[in-house]
Amino acid sequence: MLSIWTIIRTALTILIATTLPRAHANGCYHSGLTFTELQGGSPPYDKQSTYDTHDDQVKEDVLTDINKTCHLASAANPISGAKPFKLCTTWNKTISDNLGCYEMCTSDCKAPSWGRAGDFGASLCGLGCDKNCEKPPEGNNHLDYEIKPGDNSSDDEGNSKDLDEQKCITALYTEVHGCQSGSEQKHDGFWFKLDPNTGDCG
Repeated sequence: MLSIWTIIRTALTILIATTLPRAHANGCYHSGLTFTELQGGSPPYDKQSTYDTHDDQVKEDVLTDINKTCHLASAANPISGAKPFKLCTTWNKTISDNLGCYEMCTSDCKAPSWGRAGDFGASLCGLGCDKNCEKPPEGNNHLDYEIKPGDNSSDDEGNSKDLDEQKCITALYTEVHGCQSGSEQKHDGFWFKLDPNTGDCG
């Protein structure tokens, strides 16, 4: 006889599976740069968490980038398998993982309560605190887009199709919210690739 917990767990699994957007084709990338790291931040502590738990500002910036990309892609209609829409956007590293590091370091060096010797020790300790430790990392990252009709097979090279801008946005929003490190998926007759990477656009 099934336990009540088994029944509840099964029901929840079915509910989640039927309400979340379904992924097709190749699915999520499970390694590599995450969307959070595009601007120099760290990946989320829980690598299995969804993009919704990441930094809100980076998320908004990625969604804005998607809006612009889908506008450009729909303006390039029709898109064919032989000549897919491709775009690379550059992301400056502007986020530091070490915000407040200098203040934390100097506060850890506060003099103990035993007078002048403590003051001297705190001064020496403070010399080891780097005032530039909050500086973001140098260099850039980039985000690769590719869109084409079909499912990315050689049979689709002769296909040509108009891309709807709003459907493009919906498809890529779904991928960002479901896949931290990018993905290759099929939505509404198009194959979408969204891939964050290190360094400048090649």
